[in-house]
Amino acid sequence: MKLSQILKPENEEDKKQQQLLIILLLMGAGYYFLVYLPQEEIKKLEMEIQTDINKLKDIKSQEYSSHLTKLQMEQIRYGQELLEETQRDTEEKKRKAEEAAKNKKLH
Repeated sequence: MKLSQILKPENEEDKKQQQLLIILLLMGAGYYFLVYLPQEEIKKLEMEIQTDINKLKDIKSQEYSSHLTKLQMEQIRYGQELLEETQRDTEEKKRKAEEAAKNKKLH
């Protein structure tokens, strides 16, 4: 079948072949985005988790306290980031509400 026959089907058989081709392409794209990519993402996360587990297994007992301190510092930093993000969101919502009230008064 020629490309011109696929793009502009002239008879019923060409139309059916065009429909089948479209269905196959959609199925391929659906499989790629709904099955393959999520599986790859899961594999990456599994490898990352396994790496973290291996790092924890390799820690010597003398290093526990320093490692625990590092983890606590990371947790504190993450908490601070979340707090700052929440504060920014709250300020943004407040500013938008004030602008909306100001615009409402003008109209």
